[in-house]
Amino acid sequence: PESIWEEEWVPLLEGYYADLEMWLAEYAAEPQVNQSSDGETLMTVRYEIPADAVKAQIKVLLQKALQDEALMTLVRGQTTEEQQFTYLTPGLMYYYEAAIDAMQMEGEITLERDLSTMGETLSTLMQLPLPAATGWNMLTLDQNDKEMIISLTGEQVNISVEMETAKASATSADYSGVVRMIPAADDAQAASVAFRLAKVFSHSVDDDTREHDVTTWTLELAPDESAKGDEDYLFFEPVTASLMTHIHSKSAKRNATTLEVSAGFTQGSDSFSVAGSIKTASPWVLDQLPVEGAESIENMTDSYLMEIMGTLWENLQADLAAMKDGEIPVPELASATDTAAEETPATNADLTP
Repeated sequence: PESIWEEEWVPLLEGYYADLEMWLAEYAAEPQVNQSSDGETLMTVRYEIPADAVKAQIKVLLQKALQDEALMTLVRGQTTEEQQFTYLTPGLMYYYEAAIDAMQMEGEITLERDLSTMGETLSTLMQLPLPAATGWNMLTLDQNDKEMIISLTGEQVNISVEMETAKASATSADYSGVVRMIPAADDAQAASVAFRLAKVFSHSVDDDTREHDVTTWTLELAPDESAKGDEDYLFFEPVTASLMTHIHSKSAKRNATTLEVSAGFTQGSDSFSVAGSIKTASPWVLDQLPVEGAESIENMTDSYLMEIMGTLWENLQADLAAMKDGEIPVPELASATDTAAEETPATNADLTP
C-alpha cells in the first residue's frame, strides 16, 4: 500500500537517492535554459555515463544496501527464504559483482532531465544502447507527471508502451495505456492498441470460519483512438477478457480446500465462458514428519553410511527368504496345447524358465 511505502520505504531510500545524485553530478554537462510549450522556464541537464561507470555504481549501492539492516528487514518481508539466500546474502557479494560485470552494456547511457526553476524534476529521458546480439538498438524510458513511455528500437520493428495509469494496492490494481508496434518495412501493417488491465482482490471469513479469497482480473483491448481511420494500422473489434479465482476453506487444518475458476471472452457479437472447480480430498497443509532422534545423512561418514546400507540389504534379503510359496499372488496358467485340461495354480517352479 502507498501508506507503507511513504512511511517505511521512502525514509530509508532517501540516503540512496542522495548518493545517486552526487554520483550523477560528476557526469553532468552545462545546464541549458529552455521554455516549455506553455511558456514555463525550464533547465535541461544532460548526463553521459560510460557503461563501466554504471556497473561500478551498482556495485557500490548494492554493497551498501546489503549492509543496511533496516532496509533488508523490509526487503525480506517481501521475499521468500530461497530468494533471500540467492539475492540478499552479503557473503555472495563476489558472485553479485561477477554477475554485474557480465551484464551486456556497451557505449554510454544518456540521461536528460528537465527541472523547474524550483529544482523539481519535471521529466526524465534515459537512453540505454543495447548490444547487437539482442536484435535491438536502443531502450528508451521517457517519464513525466502524466505518463511513462518505454520504447524498444530495432532494425525490424519499433515497440513502445505508453503507461497512462499505474496504480496498485493490496486489494486492487489498475494499469492503462497504449502499445504500439511500428514495423520497419513499408508494406507491413502497424498496430496501436489501447489497453486496460484491472485487478480486484477480496478476503472474507464466514461465521463458520470458512475463509474466501477472490481475485478478479479484467483485460480490455481496443484500437487506439489516434490510429482509427488510418489504413496503415490494424483495426479489430474491441476485446474484453476476464479471469476469476475463488479459493475457500475452513480454518481447521484437516478441512479440504476448494478452488473455483471462471473465465470469459467477448469480442463484438462473439463470446464464450468457461467455469470449473477443484476440491482437495485432503488439506494442502502437510503435517511435519517426526524428526526426534533422526540422523542427517549429510553428517554421516562414508563408512557409517555403507554400514547402514549393508544392514538394510541384509534385512531385505532375510524378508524375501522368509516368504513362502503362495504368499506372492501369481496368475494361473493353462496348457497351450490342451485348452480342455484342468487348470492348476502355478508355483514358483512353474515360472522358472
